[in-house]
This record gives sequence, C-alpha cells and structure tokens, in this order.
Amino acid sequence: MTAFVTIAALMTAIALGFILPTLVGKQRGGTNQAQRDQVNLTVLRDQFRELDADLAAGTIDATAYDSARHELEQRVAEDVQPNSPLHPVTAGLRLQALAIGVAVVLGAAGLYAYLGTPSGLDPTLAVAPSEKSHEMSQKETELMVDRLAQRLKTRPDDAEGWLMLARSYSAMGRFADASSAYAHLLTLVPGDAQLLTDYADVLGMAQGKNLQGEPEKLLARALAADPKNSMALALMGTAAFERR
Repeated sequence: MTAFVTIAALMTAIALGFILPTLVGKQRGGTNQAQRDQVNLTVLRDQFRELDADLAAGTIDATAYDSARHELEQRVAEDVQPNSPLHPVTAGLRLQALAIGVAVVLGAAGLYAYLGTPSGLDPTLAVAPSEKSHEMSQKETELMVDRLAQRLKTRPDDAEGWLMLARSYSAMGRFADASSAYAHLLTLVPGDAQLLTDYADVLGMAQGKNLQGEPEKLLARALAADPKNSMALALMGTAAFERR
C-alpha cells in the first residue's frame, strides 16, 4: 500500500513537473489581458465550489476539506495581491497553473477514493471479492440536506449546521437557498471574511452569475475584514471585469 501511494505520488509530481512550467511560461500575444485574468479567476472559483460539492457528497470529510481549502488559498495567495485583483499575464497564468495542479492532486485522490479499491492493494486480500461501493446517490444527498434544513428550523443558533446547509445548497446548485442560509449564518457569525465571501459568491450565482450590487458590497466588507482573502480578491477581480 505504502509503496503504491509513494509511486503514485511521484508519478503525479513528475507529470505536474512537465505540465505546470509549460502553463506558467505560456504567453500568447494579442490575447486580451482582461479575458485571461477572467479565466484564471473562474478556475479559482470552480475549485472552491468543487471542494464544497465533495464535502456535501461525503467524498471528503471536514478535516480533509479544511486542509484542501487552506492549501488552495495559501498557494493562490502567492499570486493574488490585495491592490491588484487583475494580474499581468505571468501571474495570472501562475494562478491558473497552481489551481490546475491542486485540482489534479485532489481530483486523483477523490477519484481513487470514490472508484478505486484500496483493499485490493493488500496482498492478503488480493483474492477476496471487492465490496460494492455504498456512496450516497444524488437522491439520498438531497434527502439528507432536506432533513438538515428541517432540523435547523428548531435550532436557529446552530452555526455549524447552518454552514453545512449553506455549503450543501451551493454544491447542489441551489444558490438562492444557499444565499438565504448564508444570510442567516452571518447573523450568528457577523463580520467573518470567508462567510461574507462565500455569501457574495452564491448570491452572484443566484442573480445570473453577476457580482454587481449586493455581492460586490459583501466582498468589500470581506476585504475590509481580511485584505488578503484569496477568494474575495478573485471575486472582486471578477466584479471589476464585469464592469468593463
């Protein structure tokens, strides 16, 4: 098992070693700078939303989610500056490359956990039949989220529960419901930069993928609380692009 994981990690690192330098060094003349920046920012948003989806579906637990999200934020923070949401070509491509690199690693791990057979790596179990996967179906996930929503009606002060509900709605594409959940959550945890950012994101999705208006105001509050919040900087860059 250990040998397999080590080899797989080395192969992934080698593959990224070939891919990422190409992405970082790649510059195409004549392409509109703002469009490149917008693509990079969209990649970042998608990675955060994929993490929310994995958490809601049970593919990863809360600890793995927090670790992956923190790692993504830390790596992106190296290329996102508080006073410059829209970056030059090189920095923008580095951002895209880092996001893709994280996506490859998380995606590979998630797919193996979801589709693979870790027990098959144990020689003592090689002849044993693999057990059938019992991952939750989409319907089961929806029922679970609905039960959580019902339970929270009698527990309005359960901040952790409301956070899980908001992220679950977001992962399911129910952005209006997610917005309502975040609005309630912020009455329990006011001024939290990350919650304000997540709220702005889903509210923008709910109003047709547009961050103008209230979402942009929420982002301004988020950056006032945490000027280095990577997600808030990325979304503010998107909002700036939308105003062009």
